[in-house]
Amino acid sequence: MENGAVIEAVCGRFVGRGSGTYPTIADFEYNEITIFSLSKKGFIKYSQGTTSIGDDTPMHQEMGYLRLGADQSVEFLVVQPTGLTEVSVGSVAILGDGSVEISSGCVPMSSPSAKAVRRIERKFTFDSLGLAYWISMATNDVFLSHHLSGVLTRKVSVN
Repeated sequence: MENGAVIEAVCGRFVGRGSGTYPTIADFEYNEITIFSLSKKGFIKYSQGTTSIGDDTPMHQEMGYLRLGADQSVEFLVVQPTGLTEVSVGSVAILGDGSVEISSGCVPMSSPSAKAVRRIERKFTFDSLGLAYWISMATNDVFLSHHLSGVLTRKVSVN
């Protein structure tokens, strides 16, 4: 698989809505902007931010890097202001319809004041129209459960 095709599919500015659910909280929805862009060093920079639907109050943000391996492997490095740091490993695949799927998972590190999270798994699917994603999470009190998902439209290609 050629990393150039993956970079072309992944890099862009994506805008849309997402929703969250978890056994310990009320369901919620949010607006989202996610950006993947190629750095001068060849890594893919990642930033994500969400706001409330009613009044655009900031809700969550995270930043990091997506590193593509030559062997269809991926490393996804993410830091969150809530005190979580993810160093995920996974795989990338170009599907039969030309879309690109990236799956990764990790046991995140937590700062001393952060809520303990035992596992995070992410799945991204990129196509010519945009990005769909699913995130699952496990905590001390809840086994691995669906937490977040969204469908975002590609607004700009960013390379």
